[in-house]
Amino acid sequence: MADAVQSTPKYLSVQILRAVAALLVVAWHSPLSIKFCERGFFYEFEKGELFRAVNYPFFLNHLNLGVDVFFCISGFIMAMLAATVTRSTQNLLAFFFRRVIRVYPMYWVFTLVVVAGYLASNGKLNMGGLTGEYAIDFPRFIYSALLMPRETTPVLGVGWTLVYEMQFYLVCSISLLFVDGRRLVYILGGLAAISIVEMLWVDSSGHIFPALYYLEFFAGALAYRCRSLLSPRNATVGVILGGGIFLGLSYLLDWLIINELTHYKFMMQILLASIGGFVLIVSLVSMRVDAFVQKNVVGRLLLRVGDSSYVLYLSHWFVLSLTGKVVVFCSGANPLAVMGIQVLSIASSVVVGVVISEFFEMKLQRNLAKRVTLLFPFSK
Repeated sequence: MADAVQSTPKYLSVQILRAVAALLVVAWHSPLSIKFCERGFFYEFEKGELFRAVNYPFFLNHLNLGVDVFFCISGFIMAMLAATVTRSTQNLLAFFFRRVIRVYPMYWVFTLVVVAGYLASNGKLNMGGLTGEYAIDFPRFIYSALLMPRETTPVLGVGWTLVYEMQFYLVCSISLLFVDGRRLVYILGGLAAISIVEMLWVDSSGHIFPALYYLEFFAGALAYRCRSLLSPRNATVGVILGGGIFLGLSYLLDWLIINELTHYKFMMQILLASIGGFVLIVSLVSMRVDAFVQKNVVGRLLLRVGDSSYVLYLSHWFVLSLTGKVVVFCSGANPLAVMGIQVLSIASSVVVGVVISEFFEMKLQRNLAKRVTLLFPFSK
């Protein structure tokens, strides 16, 4: 989720897919911006998934599938990067440290914002679910800061995905000591198989490792291996098919919820999202989108959002929550006005994410990358 695809024409389409995934996640959380409104689309968000499945269109009830798309993209990127790494301890360390500096600095910044807001407001602004008890909050903060697996969510709520991401990066880095980078997909396939077996026979839905999300990482890595599978002529059909799989998955998830078959929900989500992510990525990398990006304003905007997607992912919760507090005076607004507020909050989140990324995070990344190069001068 945190790694950026190098902006070559061949993979610009993956950055655009990253932008779409980020926008889906922001839209999924956007009810935060209208949480005090009495009327408005999705204002009953907290009433639960059964209420939404019965009362709202299925294609709006599972926008959090953007996270699954992110995991598939991460698998693709890691397979792409691993293919360029030659086996040596120095290369391994450089490879892992490049992932560390990509994830942790901005994550720490926003985690500290959560803690600072809590302390400055004497606990009234509590976005991290802190208790005020040192014995409880301090260990949780340390685990959160290190992105270590734990039963409770990180202080920065969206950090739960980064726990899996960092675990995935560590597995990839260690694997490169023993196998050629081009064979990383086999390691990921093995871990995905183990996680499926555990889920089916051990009911390990709460296990941290190997998590079922490894199936999505594997799907992305396999997509890199199969990146030349389609011709540009057939790629459009593949994109339509991949999008259809995600729409079908959304309908299936609602059906499972309504029929009280939620025991199968997570498994089906991961399985079908992996297939859909694989089809989408293979299709998109086969498309020639460089002209679209260079000549179309929408393409250029999506590329900027894709480049800024990590900061957008970390920051959007703050913007949406703040909007919800600012527009409390609109609690009695008509549904159309409330929907306008929600759309405006999504747009504001994107603008804030892009601005922070382009004026701060990208510069920080360049400086940190230089330090890694100095630390490991002979790495490849």
